Amino acid sequence: MSSYLSKVYKKDMGTLNIYVLEEKSLAKAGMSCMTSRLSNGGDLQSHVKEVVSFSDEKSFLSSILSIVGKMLSSNSDAINLLIISAHGLDETGTNIALEEDGTSINLRDHSDFFKVPPNHLVIYLSICKGAYPGAFACFCQGYEPKPIVVSPVVPICPNDANDFQHMLIDTMTIKSDNEDEIFKQIVLFNSKVKNSYNHDYTMGIFKRNGEWVPPQGIK
Repeated sequence: MSSYLSKVYKKDMGTLNIYVLEEKSLAKAGMSCMTSRLSNGGDLQSHVKEVVSFSDEKSFLSSILSIVGKMLSSNSDAINLLIISAHGLDETGTNIALEEDGTSINLRDHSDFFKVPPNHLVIYLSICKGAYPGAFACFCQGYEPKPIVVSPVVPICPNDANDFQHMLIDTMTIKSDNEDEIFKQIVLFNSKVKNSYNHDYTMGIFKRNGEWVPPQGIK
């Protein structure tokens, strides 16, 4: 992108703040969504505000509460990206699996944590299976301003979930939380992996107006 266009996009953009919440076993197994870009002097180090892991429901909830509080206390123009990285519980549509004790967290049970979301919030549920598409509803129903929520809508390989994460971060770094630009990346990603998953949609989105893409589940 030209320097001129970068300046145009960044003119009305707040600082990008990245928060990462990941299930503990992913890091232990070397499957963490964290890369050198997000830590250890990576090119996004200045944007990463918090990286925390959870192993049970209590630590998940306390971490979410802390992160949302920090978002709300930051500059109201800040662009917030929350990455929740975990395994999903097969066929549930809403549950994060906890490897340590074999239980799970139903995201629908905890929508109250987003009753007062920040002005600019994008949530990426980097969850390989199980938390699609129903889990989106707990972040989007009845609250204003609504966040953009992005997640796989089919069981997805960790490498592909990480590839999309890079695409999302790169887009938001330059183009803020522009919903149209994020959706373009979803269309591009779905086209790239279509043959791998035999679906038109691998990644889905809940838009701020409540529209769900794909509109009727997995295609």
